[in-house]
Amino acid sequence: MTRHFIDIADFSAAEVTAMLDLADVPLADLSRPLAGQGAALIFEKPSARTRHSMEMAVVQLGGHPVFTRGEEVGFDTRESVEDVARIMEGFHALIAARVYDHSTITRLADVATVPVVNMLSDHSHPLQAVADALTMRQQLGDLAGQTVAYVGDYNNVARSLAEISARLGMHIRLACPLGFEADDAEIDRILLLGAASVEQGNRPIEMVVGAHAVHTDTWVSMGEEEDKEAKRQKFDGFTVDDAMMDAAGPASIFMHCLPAYRGFEVTASVIDGARSVVFQQGHNRMHAARGRTCVLDGGRDMTSKVQRQTLIVRLVGDHEVTSQPDLIDLLAAEGIDATQATVSRDLDDIGAVKVRVPGGNTVYAIPEFAPDRIAPVDQLRRVMGEWVAEVAVSGNIVVLRTPPGCAHVVASALDRSRPDGLLGTVAGDDTLMCISVNADGTDLCNDLKDFAGLD
Repeated sequence: MTRHFIDIADFSAAEVTAMLDLADVPLADLSRPLAGQGAALIFEKPSARTRHSMEMAVVQLGGHPVFTRGEEVGFDTRESVEDVARIMEGFHALIAARVYDHSTITRLADVATVPVVNMLSDHSHPLQAVADALTMRQQLGDLAGQTVAYVGDYNNVARSLAEISARLGMHIRLACPLGFEADDAEIDRILLLGAASVEQGNRPIEMVVGAHAVHTDTWVSMGEEEDKEAKRQKFDGFTVDDAMMDAAGPASIFMHCLPAYRGFEVTASVIDGARSVVFQQGHNRMHAARGRTCVLDGGRDMTSKVQRQTLIVRLVGDHEVTSQPDLIDLLAAEGIDATQATVSRDLDDIGAVKVRVPGGNTVYAIPEFAPDRIAPVDQLRRVMGEWVAEVAVSGNIVVLRTPPGCAHVVASALDRSRPDGLLGTVAGDDTLMCISVNADGTDLCNDLKDFAGLD
């Protein structure tokens, strides 16, 4: 069953924590689970942060983002929402959409066979919530039992912030103007998601007392500009200023999902002051996009694959892993079960090769992530010198002989290095056929003999 990323409430506390853990994984330690795949990014409602963070996240995971304006798909004008989903799933590994009406997201998810990611709707903003929680955790440590305060309209941003804060066991304070509050059923729902407590009131300076993090959002969302002055009157007293931050406490941090309107929901002295973490929060949008747990890869949860491959990178760096069974045992010790076929695919995905290290052992190494283990950088020469026993030519085919099970290791090194004259490779168990671009493969044969150290 395809897993979608529609609302934070759809995920357990453990899954939310895994999301944050993955978002915190350094880029250099990640695999590329979207390699060779596309991601449809549909923006019915435009955005700067969402577009840049999502496009870069897809690129960092090895994929190709395709930005599409809302008018290019024309939900329910040019094509039905359902038809758009069915077309896009044939091109892409995931469909992400930033929309006006939440029902557009749910309709996409109802029919799509690839994951659908909610980049924002009028109901919720889950990717922003992941960035918010990630920033709070980076600043404050374990969030369970800590207090988060939100000042302003109980809108899509507030709803998702409340959901993720509840999942992480936080105390939640909502300071909302009359007529803009969460209703009683919503308060009960947030409590059921795991919040340590939920309080709501109309006196913001009282609601923020002792809060570890104080959040706000713009009073006027895109498309509501004509209501700006009316909102300003109704929200009088809800501007986050120095007095409000002082009430929260000297260690409290200020957060805002941006864009911000200084003098409306926040004063310049607060958002530009020392306790503001809004730009770290904004940058974390990209890391949050990488960490979302819903994205699938070929029917498997991408999160599981990323976690496993990220762990493999670390294990291969920390241990002299001489065989796939050894790696399977190391993974099992970390609580991850994997078959040899899965491990073999993972090693290939992350570009692992076998090299000889001081002491004589032949171990797995990953050039992209552990270049110090592969010095000098001429990996092809090292791999071929270790594993190739014979090189012969017949027409445009150069045949390499290796020990059983080693041909694919040499093929991977050749495919990455692409020596001059090599068109492609076909690997068996102990035989590797290298196809020359020329009708006569003699020159390629001689080059490969040289790499292998054979006369």
